[in-house]
Amino acid sequence: MFNIFDPTPLDCLIPMCAENEVAVLARCVLDEGGLTGFLTKDTKFAADDFRANYFDQGPRSLYLEKVEGLRKFLPDHAGSLAALALKFVTKHPGVTTALSSMNIREHAEANVAAMDEEPLSDEVFTEIRYYHRWIHNFYSSMSL
Repeated sequence: MFNIFDPTPLDCLIPMCAENEVAVLARCVLDEGGLTGFLTKDTKFAADDFRANYFDQGPRSLYLEKVEGLRKFLPDHAGSLAALALKFVTKHPGVTTALSSMNIREHAEANVAAMDEEPLSDEVFTEIRYYHRWIHNFYSSMSL
């Protein structure tokens, strides 16, 4: 698991894997879609969608505030929040693959297009890594 809110794999795992030529497949890079900006205070989920409770563990208002804080990087450093999230996790050369859902064609095309954007500068990457980190275990109080 590796994304803007949880960049802890950068602290040791990803550099160690890179040093030992071990592939890293980053998952949850869009944090169940939350880092795309789709979520609002009024977003409803189907009862069988695990996200029906996922984003409310924080509470949701805090999650939305954290996502809103990332908008300052748009459009100068990324074309969208999803692009920012993807560019963040692929910045380190030790990340060989970033996994994201591709079940909606437009989202898949936008995710691929994000990789054609200029990479994040070292300064922006560092700011996001250290000042937008928000490690919170959304699964701890959920029954899965």
